[in-house]
Amino acid sequence: NPNIAPFDNPKVRKAFALAVKRADIAAVVGISASPSTTLVGKFYKSKVDGTPWGELQGNLLKEDLEEAKRLLAEAGYPNGQGLPEITYTYPSMAYEGDVAQVLQQQWKELGVTVNLQALENEVYVAQRREKKDQLIRMEWYADYNDPTSWLMMYTTENSINDIGYSNAEYDKLISE
Repeated sequence: NPNIAPFDNPKVRKAFALAVKRADIAAVVGISASPSTTLVGKFYKSKVDGTPWGELQGNLLKEDLEEAKRLLAEAGYPNGQGLPEITYTYPSMAYEGDVAQVLQQQWKELGVTVNLQALENEVYVAQRREKKDQLIRMEWYADYNDPTSWLMMYTTENSINDIGYSNAEYDKLISE
């Protein structure tokens, strides 16, 4: 949640993201899962020429534990020291607990202790929409073959924007 400390600091958010090893998560999700470093689903295809979106986007996300540690220190939390208690909330469905444990272990490598909170899906969704959680599990499957299925999610007024992200420049670019 970019509106709640410590995630209101972009360096903290980026540190947590850089510490994630997507292949480990894909391994616990299942045989058909593939790690992704893109924002738009990498296997969806362009309507223009059929090129997979993953090829068009390139790698947008990276994994770099040393850079994550450096950013966390720059944010004032060297080796996680002084970081407020972190709670990761996720739906108590199928593989979600396994994913949560993998993430918890990966963030521990930053020196961060993350508490896990599993909620029944209906409670989880209701609580997530209140925008009071620090760190949540959110997944999305495109319901149509177009990048806007993902990109529209983070516009300020979108009903799916459960994290409350708001950036006027982003909204303008999506609108254009």
